Amino acid sequence: MLEILKELCSSKKMVSIYTDNQETDKFHYGTIIAVNEKEIAIQMISPDGEDDGIIVMDVEKVIRIELDGQYDAKMKKLCLTKENALLNIAIDNEDILGSVLSIAFTGQSVISMELVDSGYYDIVGVIECLRNNLCKIRQIDEYGYEDGISYISICD
Repeated sequence: MLEILKELCSSKKMVSIYTDNQETDKFHYGTIIAVNEKEIAIQMISPDGEDDGIIVMDVEKVIRIELDGQYDAKMKKLCLTKENALLNIAIDNEDILGSVLSIAFTGQSVISMELVDSGYYDIVGVIECLRNNLCKIRQIDEYGYEDGISYISICD
């Protein structure tokens, strides 16, 4: 599977990625922008053809890759009608998570993180500091209001 993911990353082809999340009809759609032996980063496209951020996940969670189907054809048409459907960003394949966190920090983008395979976004907020394998996040609640500070070890 890893070799196929690497080929798809090089080709910048849009794909549907299914994971081992117990819901076999759920998938992530977009372009693989980085992959290594442990992690994959996908620049996601929403069902409306809009940029939907970047997801980083473990490669071992990928159980199926689908491309060139009817959904893909529909999404390609939608993306043609949208501006900025795909961003051009560079990610270091050796440090995928670190690269994505740095991009979010620099752009002050809202991030959502799942820790320890909880199945939920444990932390939602804006990165205030990245230093010494530590990430400080200014949390926000579901309404966009500040909701405290979290510190996490980046390796988690």
